[in-house]
Parts: sequence; C-alpha cells; structure tokens
Amino acid sequence: MFYNYLIMFAVTFINVGYGDAILLELGEGKQTFRMLVDGGVNDPHHFLDHPQRISAYDFLRSQGIEQLDLLVITHLHEDHVTGLLPVAENLSIKECWSNFLPEDNLSLSPLPLPSLAPESTQKLNRSIQVFDRILRALRRQGTDIREISRIELDRSLTIGTTVDLLPGLPNLLEQQRSLISTAVSSTNALERIEALIQLDSIINLTSLVLRIRSHGTAVLLGGDVYASYWDSILPLGIDVSADLLKLPHHGHGDSASFSFAQAVRPAHVVVCVSNDRVDNCPNPDILSLFATSTIHFTDSVWLPPYTNGREERKALVFTAREGKTFRIDSIPHPVNFRRK
Repeated sequence: MFYNYLIMFAVTFINVGYGDAILLELGEGKQTFRMLVDGGVNDPHHFLDHPQRISAYDFLRSQGIEQLDLLVITHLHEDHVTGLLPVAENLSIKECWSNFLPEDNLSLSPLPLPSLAPESTQKLNRSIQVFDRILRALRRQGTDIREISRIELDRSLTIGTTVDLLPGLPNLLEQQRSLISTAVSSTNALERIEALIQLDSIINLTSLVLRIRSHGTAVLLGGDVYASYWDSILPLGIDVSADLLKLPHHGHGDSASFSFAQAVRPAHVVVCVSNDRVDNCPNPDILSLFATSTIHFTDSVWLPPYTNGREERKALVFTAREGKTFRIDSIPHPVNFRRK
C-alpha cells in the first residue's frame, strides 16, 4: 500500500458498513508498523447485498497483511469489537490495548438472555461473549494485552510517531467494570438484563480516544464518545487539533459540538457509516460544524450536498509522506486480493 518514499503515514478506513475498522501504517525505510483500531461487525448478513462492504479480516487478507504490531479495542459495542474475532484467530498480533480487561478470576462467558430481553442487551451480551473469545485467542498466541484506563500523552509508537491515549472518564470505566461483572456472573436474569441496559447507556462514553502524530501530521480517532466527553478533556489543555478527524459516534446528533470542532480544526473529516441507516445518521447539523473541512464517508451514503451516494469503495486511504498534506485514494469495489 505504500509508495516509494522514506517516511510514510497511511490511514485506511475500511468500509465495514456501520462500524469502525481503521488500519494505520507507519513506514520508515523498509520498516512498517501496522496497527488496527477496532474491527466492525462479524455478522455475514451485514455484508449481504452490500458488495461494496468488506469485513476487516477479509480486507487485511486482501492486502497480504498477516501480522499486526498493535490492535486497539476502543470499546465493546458489536460494531467495533466483534469483527476482530477472525483477526485475533488468524493474524499474529504483538500487542493489544483495550478500554477494559476483566479481573483474572472473572469469566466473560455470559449465559444467553431470555427472549424478553431488549435487542440492545442481546447484542451487548453477544459482544461480551465475542470479546472473551478474542482475549483467549490473543493469550494463546502470547500477545501483550494492556488495559488503557489513564490518560497517557506522547507515548512512542515508532521513531517520529507518538500517540495520546484519552480513555473514558474514570467513574464510567469503574461503572462499566461493575456492570460487566453483574452481567456475566449474576444468577438472576433480570439483574443481568438491567446491568446490560445500564451498560449500554454509558458504554460509548467509555471509548478509548487516540490522537496519533507522525512527522507533523495528526489524526484524531474519536471512538464513539459524545460531545459531552470533551467538556472534561478540553479544559485540561490537551491538544486535540488534527489534520484528519474520525468523527465520533458515526456522526450522530450527539457526536460533536461547536467548541469541539473549533478545537480540532480538521482539514478532513471521515464518517464511518452505512448506506442503509434510517435514524438521521450522519446528522447534517453535525456535519455543518465542520464547514471548512472536507467530509468523507466510508460507505455510499446519499446526503446532498455532501455526497450523492454513487461512490462505492472497499476502503478510503489517506497517505502523508514526510509530514506533508494527505493524498486521498480509494480502494475500489471489488477489491483485488493479493496472493501470498
């Protein structure tokens, strides 16, 4: 995927439909550092009748990628974590960061919920089960797994590349831990359902946010946090400005505010969405906050004047060489698989 330059920074937004799967590649000379942030869903029906979409694992396979230096799980919603199961089972992964890890004595194998449980809790219950399988697959191959629960600034990834780690608010991370414990260990089905309902109401705000800087170019990956998240981050004086912003929470009406948009000032905004949402996502009022930015969509969304829904692609690629302006490319539909 790299061009013939000494220093290269590529950010690939994989079209997994509604969900996030973002591949970052840092190339210096002949060395390439690869990290994957989230993995979309693992439901074949999500891709059925949508040939422009591709699962995270199939995309990595199409690019001949067999190893990741770093896997990042921002939070446990199904459209971020479940598609990582085949990645964890089939790729060599050196390190994994997650916004949550269970205590050693806690099994994350919840029982199925009764049919009376709301669909949102059924999905979250399944996501926790899949997350457990992902952790087991990573442990089998000896991956170094870390929970990220504190702000870390300027953590080195490669020479010339650093990451700021901005986790969810501490009180919500502790609440998430308690609710997951109840959801997987309670013998009372109603208690488990109530815990999952509460968990679903806060889980987006537990997302791990990343700001990656490479040779003068900055990328902000906002997970699914709401605009209210930044009310606690911006007063700390943390720099969140970025050349490229992954709009939080898929561009829903709660995803950004004027103060957040002014703090980031991105040249490019990417919205990870699907072309079949009917719930005002992405929200035009949110997009209007970024009037000076170029707006991009991972799927073929119909939303004039931003997009006419005609461009179908497997992935959207932003490439910067030696800290200069991003070059934008699409990996077309259908994708061409590389043979090993």
